[in-house]
Amino acid sequence: MKKNTTFLFLLLSVCLLSNKSFATHFLGGEIGYTCIAPGTYVAEYKAYFDCNASGGPPQTWQLNLKSAGCVPDQVITASKGSTDKVIQTYCPSYGNTCGVPSLYKLLETTYTATFTVAAQCTEYYLSVQDCSIGPMVNLDGFPCLYLETYLNTAAPGNNISSPAFLGLTTLHYTVNSPVTIPNMAIDRYPGGLDSLGYALTSALENANTPITYTNGTSFSNPILSSAPITFHPASGLLSFTPNVFNNVPPIFSNNVYAMVVEASGYKKINGVMTKVTSAQRRYPVAILDTAPNQNPEITNITINGQPLPVSGIVDAFSGDNLTIQFATADANTADTVSIYDPGSNLPVPTTTGGKNPTGTLNLNLTNEGLHWYPIIVKDNACPVRGVATQMVGLNMQKALGIAKDVSANTGFTAFPNPFSNAINFRISQPATARVIAIFNLLGQQIDAIPLKTVGSGEQKVQWQNANKYAAGTYVARLISEDKTIQTLKFTKLQ
Repeated sequence: MKKNTTFLFLLLSVCLLSNKSFATHFLGGEIGYTCIAPGTYVAEYKAYFDCNASGGPPQTWQLNLKSAGCVPDQVITASKGSTDKVIQTYCPSYGNTCGVPSLYKLLETTYTATFTVAAQCTEYYLSVQDCSIGPMVNLDGFPCLYLETYLNTAAPGNNISSPAFLGLTTLHYTVNSPVTIPNMAIDRYPGGLDSLGYALTSALENANTPITYTNGTSFSNPILSSAPITFHPASGLLSFTPNVFNNVPPIFSNNVYAMVVEASGYKKINGVMTKVTSAQRRYPVAILDTAPNQNPEITNITINGQPLPVSGIVDAFSGDNLTIQFATADANTADTVSIYDPGSNLPVPTTTGGKNPTGTLNLNLTNEGLHWYPIIVKDNACPVRGVATQMVGLNMQKALGIAKDVSANTGFTAFPNPFSNAINFRISQPATARVIAIFNLLGQQIDAIPLKTVGSGEQKVQWQNANKYAAGTYVARLISEDKTIQTLKFTKLQ
């Protein structure tokens, strides 16, 4: 565990502020909604405040509901929830409560309100604006904050809810160290959306009114970085290497940048993939000098024993059991790494103990399409913990004709199943079969067994290369000249 005395002194010196009000220390937020009945929704606005400010957040917040050219705008009063959340990304010894003196933390306050939409209107924008937001290095002056969420009521099913962002993993990142920030969101109504997409978008001070970016930044390059800034539009992962730290007090306000992300939901309407919803989040990213601490690492990621491709995406069959395994490491030998719970009811890896634990995540996904899972690890450096994120994409494909009980399938069978050394396939019906293709559970073809051209009747072949492959479950596809005739699973034992 590393303690940087100089950094700690500087940060404490700027956090020992007095008479701060919530009105002048509002730092961001996110907006979305949940469908609770046809035509009826609950708006949700999460506001991020400086946790050290005196006083308290307001009890209500004004939202605006607009359907251009259809009905007049509506002002919606959202009420504050009973419980606030402190976002504390320091080591545990610095506590999880607000107050002065304290290191920098955020207070997340949630405001909700129920609203209805008119049946004759098909598009709505729900928005929020606040003009008391604190300064950001990459934005000009003290502009207002404006966020909006989109609703298309013409989407089939009439149960569309906006995506919901995962909680913020950290607020602070180390200068000259690689940074990965997950911006993943989930479907509030499982199965309501066909896909999600992400984009960095401009900070706005009003509808269609972008804020001017300064100091060589832009909405797509919102922070000064020595390496190219990358943003993954399918997973929402933001990567960069900050290379500027301003060591002049006030440390935080001289090193905090605004990030704005939009998560959009899509659904197929009349055969065309159409944007039907969106949610926006603006959050602060603070760059600090926490040397010599280095970020932890996520290593040796495998899915069912196969290495994760460079793309971060693997193909698999829906309904199959998938096991994601990974290891952790940290260049600071005194640090202990922990595996972070991503929240939002996502599966949590089981972990081993020790300074560099391993993780295992067991999944069985029945819905087709691309699914993302974040692996997030943190060290125990003090006061600021290092963090790293890796997104794992699972592209689930329809498994046509896979027989769960292959013994009941008289046309194409495997025996013995499971097997240890040798396995045979019996084809008793199709005369058009040309090859048996062997796949692993990632959907990758690993071998092929050519068949003799014979008339109708039984044919038996052995998988000659079975001894070259590890224990596990495989898929065999009986293929004719132009299509898969039948598919089955089989298992190799240790």
